[in-house]
Amino acid sequence: MNIPRFGVEYTFYVSLLSIVGNPNYQSNPTLAAGDVKVAKADGVPVNIAVLPVVDADLPKRVKVTLSADEMASDGNVTVLFADVAGNEWADLLVDIPLGPNQQDGADNSYEYALAADGVTVLQHRPLTKVAGLTKKGLWVKGPVI
Repeated sequence: MNIPRFGVEYTFYVSLLSIVGNPNYQSNPTLAAGDVKVAKADGVPVNIAVLPVVDADLPKRVKVTLSADEMASDGNVTVLFADVAGNEWADLLVDIPLGPNQQDGADNSYEYALAADGVTVLQHRPLTKVAGLTKKGLWVKGPVI
């Protein structure tokens, strides 16, 4: 599964509604410079680094790839599609939330504090670093963390 992460290239797919045949999706939509913009953390939208491309096997599907730099946001990453020529497909907005675990580059692993029986979970928290080493998916026995 492709999960959006801070500072990691991210690919997703969209379909653009046809202006003429609404509610049909536009087959082979024309995408030009300025049609797709990216805003990081509610910032000013800028042109996407790599213009999305129409999927050769599914001509109503558009492949969007955001660069690692475009995904390095302190908040949501927003992708705005607006047909500059204005004669083919309707506007679309895609908002990609980056939660705390995605922003710090963690992989959503958790560590656990167990009861004396070694089975009952007393508490869990996101992955932490101890003495420069990262603990991933380790069960930690002992007092509540």
